[in-house]
Amino acid sequence: MRGVLVDSLPGLLVGATRRGARAGTARRTSRRLVPTLGLSSVVLLVPLLCLGTVRAETVRVVSLAPSLTEIMVAIGATNELVGRSSACKYPAAVTNVSVAGDFGIPALEPLALLKPSLVLTVDLAEKNSAEAIGRLGIRHVSIPCRSLDDIANAIRTIGKLVHREPVADKLADDFSARLATLRKQAPAQKHRVFLEVWNDPLVTAGKRSFLTELVALAGGDNIGADEIGRAHV
Repeated sequence: MRGVLVDSLPGLLVGATRRGARAGTARRTSRRLVPTLGLSSVVLLVPLLCLGTVRAETVRVVSLAPSLTEIMVAIGATNELVGRSSACKYPAAVTNVSVAGDFGIPALEPLALLKPSLVLTVDLAEKNSAEAIGRLGIRHVSIPCRSLDDIANAIRTIGKLVHREPVADKLADDFSARLATLRKQAPAQKHRVFLEVWNDPLVTAGKRSFLTELVALAGGDNIGADEIGRAHV
């Protein structure tokens, strides 16, 4: 976690010293200050300053994508999750979290009532929704999760946003290592597969979908990837 005072303390001390030197008072000030505080007081002062700045401000998050909600839980940020989309149902712990819209579709009134400081999405169904969220004074961050290679970056990004960097970085590294292993172990001979994402209307995964990547890792060859360049059709 970052402490603003700790980060700026060296600069403040340097600035104070320079100002004192210009005024010709630095030496006189130091002679007065040290006897007054005493060495033990000075030693105690720095830890107290540090303790007062390591506490990061709590982030109140609404996630409008199942993948991002799952990442929040995986890095230990369940308590920061104050809202979710109706599609966010895993893990089971998130079902107790208030619904603030659908997948990529914020419900502005419930969203405002939750008073989040951050809304996470992978994509918005309506582009003007981002402006609407901004008018409520809420920060919106869109995190791409279009391919398996995006996942590690998504984990790290969310970790920074909710002050869980160490846990998030480790999870991202583990994910990347496991993904690399699976790619090396993927069967050379593939089984032709039709992947049904939805039945009415019929939707399948295209070449750019992470679902096509998952099928390939399992030894399949998505027939939709042959002709379809988009993620879903």
